[in-house]
Order: sequence, then C-alpha cells, then structure tokens
Amino acid sequence: MLCTIQKRIIQKSYCLTRQFTSKIICCQLNQPEEHILRSDTNFTSIRREDSTFLRIAIIGSPNAGKSTLINNLVNRSICPASSKVHTTQVKCDAVYSSENTQLVFVDTPGIITQKEQNRYKLSSSFEKDPKISTRIADIVGVVHDVSNRRTRNKLNANILDLLKALKSDIPTLLIMNKIDQVKHKDSLLEIIKILTSKSNWPHFADIFLISALTSDGIDSLRDYLISCAKPKDWQYNEDTYTDQSLETIIQQTVRAKLMNFLPQEIPYISRFVLEYLQTYSEGGINASVIVELPNKRKCSIVIGKDAKRIKFLVQECEKELQYALRQPVQLKISVKSKK
Repeated sequence: MLCTIQKRIIQKSYCLTRQFTSKIICCQLNQPEEHILRSDTNFTSIRREDSTFLRIAIIGSPNAGKSTLINNLVNRSICPASSKVHTTQVKCDAVYSSENTQLVFVDTPGIITQKEQNRYKLSSSFEKDPKISTRIADIVGVVHDVSNRRTRNKLNANILDLLKALKSDIPTLLIMNKIDQVKHKDSLLEIIKILTSKSNWPHFADIFLISALTSDGIDSLRDYLISCAKPKDWQYNEDTYTDQSLETIIQQTVRAKLMNFLPQEIPYISRFVLEYLQTYSEGGINASVIVELPNKRKCSIVIGKDAKRIKFLVQECEKELQYALRQPVQLKISVKSKK
C-alpha cells in the first residue's frame, strides 16, 4: 500500500489544479444542454426530487484494472474481473445509488488494435463499445497501469484517438492504478508529468492515484464523482445495480474465475451454458452452469484430481455471486466435452 505521507505529497502537488478543475467540471456538467443519446441506447428516466446523475465511461488498455475498479466503486462484483486479458468482452453498466445521487459506471473491453482483434478473433464489441460509451458519457476516466514498466510512461495510441474524438466539454480523468506495486513512489510524479505532457494528454481535468485491488484511493474517487453529478433524472431505479441479466452475471462470473484458476487457453476456448436457474421469493438463487470444452483432456484439467479444482471453483463462484447479488447462491458447475 502506498505510504500515506508519500501519497499526500504527490497529491498535494496537484491540489491547486484539483481546486480549479473541480469547479470547472461542475460548471460544465450543470449546463442546461443534455447529451444527445444514440438510437441504440436504452435510457429510461427515473424522476426523483432533487436528483443528481453522472455517467462515467471507464476506458483503458487490457488488464489495466477497469472492472476491479468499478466493482470497488459500486461495492459489488458486477463486472467480470480476472488476472488475464480480455475478461470483459462487452460494455455493461454498474450502478451506484446513494441518497439523491446516482452514478452509472460503464465498463468497457480493453482497447486494442485492429491487428490484435483479428489475431485473437475478438468480437466487434472490442472496437465499438469504448467508442459508444465515451460518446454518451458525462466524464471519461482513463485507467492506466503504472506497474507495467514497459507501458507506464505512455498512453495507448488508440486511447489517445478516443480522447481526441471527445467533445471539448467532456472532462477526462487520469486514474493511475496499481500504485501498490510501484516500489519507488517518487517515480509517480515523473509518470504524471509524462502522461500529462503534450505528447500524451495534457487535458486531464484531474488525477487520481489508486489501487483497485487494495481499495486504496477508491473512496476519494467516488466522492469526487458524486460532487460532480449534475441535476438530472436517474437512469435506473434505486434497487437496480446493473443493466446485465442475472443469467449473464452468473455465466460471466464462472468464466472470470476459470480465467484466474486455469491454464491460459482453456477459458478462451470454453462455452458457458446456463442449464438451470431458480430464484426464490424469500431470497436465494439456485443455478447450474455447463462448461463446454473441445475434448475430454481439457475437461479433466478443469475437474482436477479427485474433483478438487472444480469444487474450489464452485466455492469461489458462490462467494463472488453472493457478494454481487446480496443473497444466498447455490451453484452447480458441470463439464462437458464436445467430442
């Protein structure tokens, strides 16, 4: 965890910037004009007295920690997250509602090149969803992995293209993630200078130093976004926490856990089928998921010796789903070979 004193020194260096930019952002966001939504956007207004609302698009390179960050911001494991790249395949909304304010965080697939998309046979959502999300956002947050020495001193070229395409009145935030993995904390100041230079993006309205994994800096970021929310009807009811279906959450949770605990290729070649789903009025969920794999050898890897691996997988998925859904979950995972 970043030493408190060191962190305060770094953040103090940008204190004056934050004081001015916070006011600018709030002024921009409270302008009477509202964003024109795309025809493919499902936007339902929920009228509440004195309601405020903010839609935040979270973008970044693959494995920068976008989904983990959003899960911490909304206090639910809504977005699939793992240690491997391309866990998030399509955009989804994660909703945080508190008192009269609603924040909608849009999780997006990691931004990649067309060459990478073709090489790994990734869906068109990897290209389209970040663009769609930034176009209808009130604020865009760029999550940047500062633990990666090879890439931490530059922004992804495709991310820069997205930022350049934004309307001039859309504020952008630099969210420097994984600071707990940086040994020499004074190097963070140098990284900030480089990332906010003309060769990268000098228009960031504010900068946050966080660790999504340890939750360091999460509360400050959330409070900041709440303060920037503008008078506007809510998009979702107060008891809604995502635009994803229950079926999708269960399937994606199983997939994400497989990505964490199994060899590199298996989660990418697996197909997940929700075989059974039962919800109870008094609370509780009973579900069964089938994991389809190319052959029996792959199946045996997932099951593990004496079925220990799949039993552990079930326990981890149940734990994750209970945290996401706030109710008891009983899950069965079966493995099926296509051959």
